Amino acid sequence: MISLLSNEAKTVDIIIFDNSHLKLYEDYLQNVKAFPQYLGHYTNYLKKAGEKVSKFNGRTFSLPLHIDYGVLYSNRELLDYHGKNPPETWDELINTAEYIIKEEEKKGNKIIGYSSLMTDSDSLVSSIYEFIYSFRDKIDDDIPDLLSQNSIKALEKLYEIKKKISSDQAFKLTASEIHDKMVNGTILFSRGCKISGMSSIYNNETFCNEAQINCNIYNNAQTIPKPFNLMNNYEDYITEFMNYANEYLFSKENDESTAYKALERIDRISRVYYIDYNSDIGRISLIAPTALIILMLILYSLTFKHNIGKNFIFLSKRYWLTYIFGISLMLSYLYTNIGTLTNFKCQIRTILLSVGFTLTSTLQCLKLLSNMPSKSNYVGSVKKNFPIILNCIIWIDIFFCSLFLSVSYKNNINYIIDNVNFQKCQFLSLKSRILILCLLGYKLIVIFINFALTYIEWNNELFKIDVRSILFTHVFSLIFIVTFAGYYYTDSNDLNKYYLIRNLLVLLYCILIFSLNFLTKFFISSTHFENKNINNNNYGYSYSNNELNNKNENPNNLANNRQEHDTRKNEFKEKMKSYNENPSLPE
Repeated sequence: MISLLSNEAKTVDIIIFDNSHLKLYEDYLQNVKAFPQYLGHYTNYLKKAGEKVSKFNGRTFSLPLHIDYGVLYSNRELLDYHGKNPPETWDELINTAEYIIKEEEKKGNKIIGYSSLMTDSDSLVSSIYEFIYSFRDKIDDDIPDLLSQNSIKALEKLYEIKKKISSDQAFKLTASEIHDKMVNGTILFSRGCKISGMSSIYNNETFCNEAQINCNIYNNAQTIPKPFNLMNNYEDYITEFMNYANEYLFSKENDESTAYKALERIDRISRVYYIDYNSDIGRISLIAPTALIILMLILYSLTFKHNIGKNFIFLSKRYWLTYIFGISLMLSYLYTNIGTLTNFKCQIRTILLSVGFTLTSTLQCLKLLSNMPSKSNYVGSVKKNFPIILNCIIWIDIFFCSLFLSVSYKNNINYIIDNVNFQKCQFLSLKSRILILCLLGYKLIVIFINFALTYIEWNNELFKIDVRSILFTHVFSLIFIVTFAGYYYTDSNDLNKYYLIRNLLVLLYCILIFSLNFLTKFFISSTHFENKNINNNNYGYSYSNNELNNKNENPNNLANNRQEHDTRKNEFKEKMKSYNENPSLPE
């Protein structure tokens, strides 16, 4: 059917289908109310029940040819013969049926007390839903929740009916078999009815009289639609529903299967779970990043003390704050995994990780590039326009991430048999997957550029600790990207495991890069720079990037570290080797 509906020739104007598949066909159907010239005719079908079974996501996609109603048929001849009235409650039905069955058995007649028309999975679902609906507290209430006491009592009562006045075989009789037994008088009560989808005809007194039907039944009946909107594939739902219901109603080991257990398993078929704020993972995902962000800000404030701040010479304080902000953005990824997963959370998490990476790794890359011992105009431009270049890269990053808003990026529900269903953010289209690969490729390029730049600056005495920290940082970055991307494309059927591993990967990565590039500087020996004849005192006061200059350095040390680069060879490899052996101090 999907292939027919998706045919670009659009040769099909009208199709007949079971409204159970309305969710499946939604993208291929037109809203019938978009054709006002036919609306007068449509309204005959779209009243009460017709509107319920034809509407989905606020739009009306179909018109009902007929509607299945669960109506209780009574064998009037047997009731009149035994002086009984049609029952008004299920307990009355049981008592009446028990009495008549016993009386008929005395005459050698075998009577079926009740048949529920549970022939197949679809009719079984309808029968049970209707039965549960009959146990609502008030006449205008919606159907009770499957895990409510009303539903439990309903399923227990249905089992009681089968056990006392019916049988497994009688519950599974087909509609034609029930009709035959009603005609020959061997069934006392049964369920089933199909009526026209044009509900307006039941307001026509002439029709009702000629058809000899009680139109009041149909006009006053209260209907509930099939639960077709619970899952993408309704067939999967009713198949699992039938398995669990059958296990309770027809299993010989029923004593081990309670009504609540059966309803709980049925409810889990379509219920979507998420990481609750009060769960262990929810608390970790909320408290851990918040505590780390607060800790980072506290430690950052300590850098304004001279004896500590003078060790943070690689970046100015404003850019150390930028670095911490980048880590905080990546930590915020953990917040998006708590609570109901929305499309906004799916979209923002990509931006958080990408921009966070830019404010950490790309920031380090730009700083290393601006420190290269080269007279190249490119290096000079980076040094001169460092803030502008960084801002441009950030906005380019944001623009790139915003492209994901235009692609098929959904929080799809991961339905799992006999397990917990949960939502996943997934890239569905080829375009979206190409975009994510390009984004990953861009981040990998930054990492490898950092590897090259750390090689060039490896022997730089002033930045020796920073260069080694950056090297280890990007080794971990490479491992993180590969692991995170690999786990993204790995199917996981465990809600807690799925989100716990992702959260731990991001959390551990943020802790590692913060520890390597920031926290370790609190443990640098006070004599480290003195032993290398480097005066770093002024760095303890600097906030402006302009103060990160060469004035602090000992002239002799500066002369020893500078080399004339005009004599270098043009070949890239030899330049790299030359840079590595002859590092410079920042200008």
